[in-house]
Parts: sequence; structure tokens; C-alpha cells
Amino acid sequence: MLLDTTTRSLEIVLAGAVTANQLKCVATWVDLTTTATTPGSTPASSNNTTAVTAVAAPASSTQRKIASIQIYNADTAAATVTVRLNDNSTLYTLAKLSIGVGATLFWTDTEGWRVIDAGGTLLSGGATGPTASKVVTALSISSGVVNIDLSLGDLFTLALTANVTSITFSNLPGSGNGQAIFIRFKQDATGSRTVAFPAAFKAITGSDTGVQSAANAYTDMALTSVDNGTRWEYVAKAGAA
Repeated sequence: MLLDTTTRSLEIVLAGAVTANQLKCVATWVDLTTTATTPGSTPASSNNTTAVTAVAAPASSTQRKIASIQIYNADTAAATVTVRLNDNSTLYTLAKLSIGVGATLFWTDTEGWRVIDAGGTLLSGGATGPTASKVVTALSISSGVVNIDLSLGDLFTLALTANVTSITFSNLPGSGNGQAIFIRFKQDATGSRTVAFPAAFKAITGSDTGVQSAANAYTDMALTSVDNGTRWEYVAKAGAA
């Protein structure tokens, strides 16, 4: 990635206000002239929906070659960040991604854009990384309640060892952002465990509206929300044993 004029810079901006802490960004770069090569780095913090310069434009007769960009989510909720090129006030989006709590979005010119979660697991990668590989999170039932933390990914499993009376969500993507997740329910050896779907869950025509009741039976559910969790449209069907 190259900034080759005095009117081109790199910016970061959030989709909404943070809950507690701004995101932290560090970029490394090298300035190239006809006579010198000068490395440097730029630390920056996000400012909610106000754009912040992550890498400033180079000086005259200088090309600034960006080596890496790292953006760490220090907030207590997932955040959607846009990285964009400002070309003399004309804006070009380079990436727009949701970053979970404690996760890091980073870029290098050899590996492209990647996200590492708080536990150090690679969630997504460029052409040289495992783009199809994703973390599967096992959900748990606590006093009948299942909380789905969306900062942990989008693939979930739930062992039905008791009845589920409520499903809640945390770390929703924020206003103006969508979310799609997959849940695989599995009955235990007893079976007949029930799951109360929230009122916000709306079945697409032809979907099962409850989980399979037989012992050890699977139910696969795919959910999508385009309004920050106000409404979840789902397809659910019996899974293969």
C-alpha cells in the first residue's frame, strides 16, 4: 500500500460510539526518496464516528510505503471499523469489519487483512491465510438462559442438557450493521429438552419452529439480522444424526 502524493492519507473511523474505550491503532511505514529510506510508525486512537488519521500523507517528493496496520479493540463491546484512503477529500473504503472485544484487525502487504480474536485464534485471512476456517463456540445453559456473545464468532453449538427458557445476545454489531450466525442444537441422551425461541425470532416459511425432541437429535438453525438484533429471521431443520 503506497501513499504517493501529499494529498493522500489513511484514516480509520467507527460505525458508532464506543462503550468505554477507543480502539488503538499502530501503523508502520517507510518513506522513500531518491536519496534516503526512512522507517517510521504512527500510533493513533479512534474517535467514535469522527475520522482519525492512521497514516499521514508523505512530504513532497516522497513516497510513503505502508508496511503494516494493527487495530486493537480495547472497548467492552464489538466495534465496526472502516479503514479508508482519503485522496484529497475523496474517500475510498479499503476494509470495513466488525472486531470483537480484545480482537485485533491487522494488515500487511504480503498477507492482506486478517482478524485475530482475544485468544489469539485467526478468524479470517487473506489469500495466503485460512479464509474458510472459523472458530466454533460451545454455548452453555445457565438457569435456563443461553447467552450468545457475538464477539466470539458466528458458529455455535448447544448441548441441550436442560430446558432453555430464554436466549439473549451480547456484543451485537451496532446500528446499521448486520449479523448472520449458525447454531447446532443437540439433545442429550434423555431428550425432550425444550427451547423457547425469543419473540424476535421469525421463522422463514417451511422452517421448523422448535428443536427435535428425540434423544441425541440435532437441529440446525441459521439466523440473520439486519437491524442489530431487533428481528432475527431463521431457517431451522433437523440435522443429520
